Amino acid sequence: MPSAFDDLNGELNAAVDAVFAEGFVLRPRAVTKPNGRSEDDPSRAVTEFLGITAEVASRANSGQRIAHMAPRSDRAGFASSRINIGVSPGQLPYRPRTGDYVVRVDTNELFEIAEIRPDGMGGYALDLNELVAPP
Repeated sequence: MPSAFDDLNGELNAAVDAVFAEGFVLRPRAVTKPNGRSEDDPSRAVTEFLGITAEVASRANSGQRIAHMAPRSDRAGFASSRINIGVSPGQLPYRPRTGDYVVRVDTNELFEIAEIRPDGMGGYALDLNELVAPP
């Protein structure tokens, strides 16, 4: 039986999604041949869902992070950004997999899931890499 906190979390997620979320389509992919390219995965259905996007900055080779998150000046490093989608619990009927494709409905941009992390509240944070052209 769900707790009162689960019910409140569900109501909060629905309210946040109603204001901030946009439409996406999850296109499951699978590698069916050794060393082959991924293909549509017929065992998992193409699914529409709502997600909240954020562009997350990342730095590599810039030394240890410090409290105010400034990069070390003695290391060049590089900076980049990667789009991230927050997905509320219950938006997807199955767990997405690394390598699955995500299409942003409004712009028809195509992304590949690079990393899947739990968001700590039952949902997922999907880190995406943009694909230049649909395969």
